[in-house]
Amino acid sequence: MSLDTAHAINAMLLGNIRMCRMVAALSVSPRTMGSALVEAPRSLFALSSEHPHGWGVGQHDGQQWRCQLGLHTAHADSAYRHACEGETHAWIAHVRLATVGVINLENTHPFVRGRWCFAHNGTIKDQDFLLANTSAARLTQRSGTTDSELFLSYLLSHLDHEGMANQAPDAAIERVLLRALDAAISRPEFGAINFMLSDGETLFVHRFGRSLSFRADESQFVAASEPWSDTDPWHTLDDGALLRVDRHDGRITHRVL
Repeated sequence: MSLDTAHAINAMLLGNIRMCRMVAALSVSPRTMGSALVEAPRSLFALSSEHPHGWGVGQHDGQQWRCQLGLHTAHADSAYRHACEGETHAWIAHVRLATVGVINLENTHPFVRGRWCFAHNGTIKDQDFLLANTSAARLTQRSGTTDSELFLSYLLSHLDHEGMANQAPDAAIERVLLRALDAAISRPEFGAINFMLSDGETLFVHRFGRSLSFRADESQFVAASEPWSDTDPWHTLDDGALLRVDRHDGRITHRVL
């Protein structure tokens, strides 16, 4: 099946179903993310009333990812506001509307595995394909029961096979990710797989089956399930696209792979 056909089938089957909401950012220098996470009209704080099944905020401290998670609705949880404080050059944050897996911390995004932090929006229907193409080691590593964590394990299995899971992203990693994505989303009725994957210096943003917007300049890139305000110049990522964002040489660059 062609990717165009797969896109059409997913659009027909999935429509504009509301799912989890997430935000990612990569900046040249540390910044706060208060507008996107707390203050704006469609911040994750505001959207959490419709996505009440827990929240997670990941920040990269220059060495590793540190995540704070909560099970209460973000807008009713003072710990969420506290987690959104401070400054960092890399963020991934998520509010959950549970569809697969019970509501517990183990199923709360984002997920951290080694150098990588990952969040997902959508529901994957063809989990049997993922289970059949994920290594036993990565399946054992799972702490929860979501389709999201399973998809991360699937991607990392592909990187493991090439000995790349622990290295900085290069062109070879791009090719591995693209092959893994093509194999998954070309299947009929695979499901929706928007995700954000970052090692703190590079951010991959993928859209398939759900809305996803971004804005960027040479100092910061941000992506969100939906724009958090109407005043910023937002762009819609094409369905099926994988975007790579890099922080290097004092600027932020991005390109579609």
